[in-house]
Amino acid sequence: MDGFKFYAVEGARFVKKWYLALPVGSAIVVLACFTASLVDAARGFTDFADFGICPPAFIRHPFPAFYPLFTAPLFHQSIGSMLINLLFFPPVNAMLERQRGTLHALNYFFVVGFVCTAVYAGVVMPVWAIRGGTWCIGGLGAIMYSLVAVESNERAGVFKTRRILGIPLIGAMYPWLLLVLSWLLFPGSPFLYNLSGILAGILYHLGALKFLFLPTRALAYIEDTRAGSACISLFGNAWVETPRAVALPLNDADAGAR
Repeated sequence: MDGFKFYAVEGARFVKKWYLALPVGSAIVVLACFTASLVDAARGFTDFADFGICPPAFIRHPFPAFYPLFTAPLFHQSIGSMLINLLFFPPVNAMLERQRGTLHALNYFFVVGFVCTAVYAGVVMPVWAIRGGTWCIGGLGAIMYSLVAVESNERAGVFKTRRILGIPLIGAMYPWLLLVLSWLLFPGSPFLYNLSGILAGILYHLGALKFLFLPTRALAYIEDTRAGSACISLFGNAWVETPRAVALPLNDADAGAR
């Protein structure tokens, strides 16, 4: 029992240290997803059917079924899938947050989360009509794929063009390879849901979703208010301020991102 207590305490310290090191945007998303999935698990995962994306619900109750387009990214089908997503989401999201600020990252989560679930519902409707089933889905997977699609299309970070066996592999191919590999290696992987994330990320990169985002000057104004300044002071370096001195994108490859 003493050994179990020791490892439990050390594990809790590690999780606390890991969480407090996250940028604010990532920390908020992680806390929201953890809370939602924990409450859902305590209720026997009954909330997932209500807050996840279930195409049959759009046919039977189109208007009440609209809100899951916003809530689905917060709810996972199991504790295991939640923990895996919460582990990999922060480093993927941090790339965007450190480049464009905490407020933009939160704006991205809500907007692209909605677009991902809407695209998934539109893509899976014909499949559901032909094959039947429930096709209920949710979680951070689609948003993570969208973030990878954004970074890879901008050839940023690790997604630069590389040569493998003498064959050039351009950055934009990475999310597609990841999608296929995850589908082959993990048969339960939600292929269509992850595909919707890639499509949403490409739309963001091309600037097709720009009208859904607050402009940079609006985000800067929010940060200049008393409440915004208080948040920046409270969170310190964990809060990434909206870039103002440098206008992104920085090169032609990034030109469609905004």
